[in-house]
Amino acid sequence: MDPDPTTEVVADKQLEEHVKRATEELVKLFEEKTSMLDKLVTAYWREMVDVKSELDLKTLEGIDKEEKHRETIARYQRKIDDLQRKLEKSEEAVRERDEEIKRLKAPSSSTS
Repeated sequence: MDPDPTTEVVADKQLEEHVKRATEELVKLFEEKTSMLDKLVTAYWREMVDVKSELDLKTLEGIDKEEKHRETIARYQRKIDDLQRKLEKSEEAVRERDEEIKRLKAPSSSTS
């Protein structure tokens, strides 16, 4: 029994159709999955950019606060330095006054 050539041609065409449809479905599935993957990657990038921007903003705010803090410290340091100079002048004036009082209280050597 020889196989019928018409049946073989029909079977080949049916197989071809099945392979073609399966291929189209696989391509469609692949495109859907890669599209989802692209969307996911895009979402991750967007989130990363948002986080990076927020971090940059916080860093700049921190730098600004740090600069203000340094300025405040410098301002107080200047006040401390001014007070230190005034204190030194006051201590010197007190020493001079004490020396003057001692000199005035001391018996003079010319009256003996």
